[in-house]
Amino acid sequence: MRGTAMVALAVLVAAGCSGDRSLPTGEVYRSIDHFELAVRPDHQVELKEGKNSRYLGSYSIEDDGRMRVVVEVLGTQKVLYFEQDPEVGLVTEEGRLLYNPKAKAHVDNLRAQAQTMAVLRTAGTAMIAWVADAVGAAAPGYDVDLWPLTPTAEIRRVLVPTFLATLPTDDGWGHPLEYRLRIDDPLGEYVMFVRSPGSDGEFDSDSYQSGAYDPDETTRDIVWGDGYFISWPERP
Repeated sequence: MRGTAMVALAVLVAAGCSGDRSLPTGEVYRSIDHFELAVRPDHQVELKEGKNSRYLGSYSIEDDGRMRVVVEVLGTQKVLYFEQDPEVGLVTEEGRLLYNPKAKAHVDNLRAQAQTMAVLRTAGTAMIAWVADAVGAAAPGYDVDLWPLTPTAEIRRVLVPTFLATLPTDDGWGHPLEYRLRIDDPLGEYVMFVRSPGSDGEFDSDSYQSGAYDPDETTRDIVWGDGYFISWPERP
């Protein structure tokens, strides 16, 4: 980075007035943690740390290409050194990045993009929950035969190892899970299904009313289909 910074700074110097080694007046470099350096006329700078601390000072360009900034902090001179990175802006000796306006806009866009992804993910999860609740409330019941019974070996073939490291075959009591998956028509209705027979190891029925039950009823089946639970123990 030092070599690149010195080349970029040399170009900057060559473009300056009468070889004066200076940065563009009015340029503002900002970090993501409220550290800011603004370039003023006549090699003056304004330095901001946090939201309330502001200092005035001056800068010069050293022979090694570094930017030397001197400010008064509580009656004492504080000296800071920066290197210039053409793709970012300024870099402190501690590695803090102060972005130039173009780079700062790019960073802000990336942060906004990440925030938008999180918002959409949250909203999408809520909408899936709403659909599950609406469908569950509207449906009078579910017949197991709506989903095609599928051998465990076939389920393992399509899910392992791309989507699962290993396929769970038993429930918490050690009883075999029953899988159903419409492998030949994943975009159709009633595609995914898995159920546990509960603590007694025997399925209660092949038809279920959608809803939760008292968790003390451990012999009740636990049933999941197409993205949501059909029959499940209610938790506080």
